[in-house]
Amino acid sequence: MDRHDGALIAQSIRNPEVFEVVFDRYYQAVYRFAVGRAGVSEAGDVAGETFLRAFARRHRFDVEQSNALPWLFGIAVNVTRERFRKVNRGRRALDRVAATPEII
Repeated sequence: MDRHDGALIAQSIRNPEVFEVVFDRYYQAVYRFAVGRAGVSEAGDVAGETFLRAFARRHRFDVEQSNALPWLFGIAVNVTRERFRKVNRGRRALDRVAATPEII
């Protein structure tokens, strides 16, 4: 099996289990990246979601690239951004509810 990330990801289109090599190779790096951006409490979820999206979108990866880590970091940034937006929307909604006068 070719160890080049592009070739591995291309092979994973036909044989999905090959993507496990990419996961094993980069999970810790993506997790550490997520800790730095989202904190320890969110890092596992961010890393997991990053790999779920990467797997689902692996057909979009430029197989000429030898290193998938920048692609994975880009996905992790987007996952983190989306999680923060969702949390902030929830907080704003709670603030609006708290500011609404109680009608009895």
